Amino acid sequence: MYSAALLFIWASVAGHANAWTVTLAAAVTVLAVARVRAEERLLRTKYADYDACARATTALVPFLV
Repeated sequence: MYSAALLFIWASVAGHANAWTVTLAAAVTVLAVARVRAEERLLRTKYADYDACARATTALVPFLV
């Protein structure tokens, strides 16, 4: 879900690149990464077997986040 939203946002920036769109997209990206990390922490504390699932999948972009 977050990956799709970020892809859409950055594709829009590519089509309408200016300082405002790049700044806004960067801010949304930072907030999305922060939210994903917070959700990951919550899920790890709430569900004991979540670690195994998290190791097998990626949160946003494979090998990055």
